[in-house]
Amino acid sequence: MACCGKSDGGGGTATSFSSNPRMQGSSRGTYEGGVMFEYLGNTALTAIGGVTGRHYQFTASGARVTADRRDFLSLLQIPMLRQVR
Repeated sequence: MACCGKSDGGGGTATSFSSNPRMQGSSRGTYEGGVMFEYLGNTALTAIGGVTGRHYQFTASGARVTADRRDFLSLLQIPMLRQVR
């Protein structure tokens, strides 16, 4: 998966990943449950799901966001995010 990071002008980071066609199904566009992620960085972060294209906003270190499980693999590749079990 390709990664592209860029500053959002406010000190945060926007990160996006290309979609994985193997994870897309007939239910694309519907929310299929969630996976919790915690942000470990020092500034705000907006992560864009590789399958759904959803924007996940992490406002500060320790922020937790529930992501669509179809975006799990792309979000897992972001070094400052970890899955909360």
